[in-house]
Amino acid sequence: MRSRRSRARAESQVLDREGAGIGVYELRGDLVFGSAERLIREIGGEMHEMDSVILDFRRVTAVDRVSWRLIRAFAEGAAAQGTRVIASYTDGAPDGIETAPDTDEALQRCENDLLLSRLGDRVEPVVPLLSQPLLRGLGPPEAVAAMVAATTSLTLLPDEVVFREGDAADSVYFITSGSLRAQVDVGTAGRARRLQTMGPGVAFGEMGLLDQGARSATVVVEEEAVVHVLPFAALHEVEARHPGVTQAFYRNLGQLLAGRLRRATEQIQALDR
Repeated sequence: MRSRRSRARAESQVLDREGAGIGVYELRGDLVFGSAERLIREIGGEMHEMDSVILDFRRVTAVDRVSWRLIRAFAEGAAAQGTRVIASYTDGAPDGIETAPDTDEALQRCENDLLLSRLGDRVEPVVPLLSQPLLRGLGPPEAVAAMVAATTSLTLLPDEVVFREGDAADSVYFITSGSLRAQVDVGTAGRARRLQTMGPGVAFGEMGLLDQGARSATVVVEEEAVVHVLPFAALHEVEARHPGVTQAFYRNLGQLLAGRLRRATEQIQALDR
């Protein structure tokens, strides 16, 4: 199971290969001594396969004091063996149990641990524009130079809105550093629900190239970011001067969308297990 954070290619490859080492356990109903003990025995039997364990309390209705003690002792023992334990969707956990507001946040923390242990200083805080997946193999150097010249670099501060759901789609954005999130408003109160977090090496806004529709989500800056903006009109102008550029661009886009579909399918399959 993967978080909703979109990552650079090298990081995604590590998570595709080794992400199964992050175990997510969805708990249900009342957690009392007997059920907590069975849970810990079950997880303990699988610990040798895992780097991290996430306990999802979203569907738990009650937890007694003894169960919390068992879970805390389990978390402390796991930490001593190098396994991180995080409880999500719970406000009542006692000290000594790491918590996260939701399972996606917990997954992101565990993925960051895994990437740091496997890639070390190769975890990419900055991904140059020309290393972006959508811009690979565009053609001769002059075509690539024209594409780069057609982009504009922007430095964005936390909480800035890049565009809003319903805005006209006219550009694709490439993140070279920082972090942004895509969100939609849900319910009559307009509460924002995060769809995904995006980091260096990720492009967004590209769907407008395919359907010419309005923006389907709002994008907001989480951490100070540098993005490069490529207007759709500028892409077509580069194509007019360097035929074949858009063909390569759309080929890369197709591969990108296929990868997203595959990961979405894997997520659905994981939820069914």
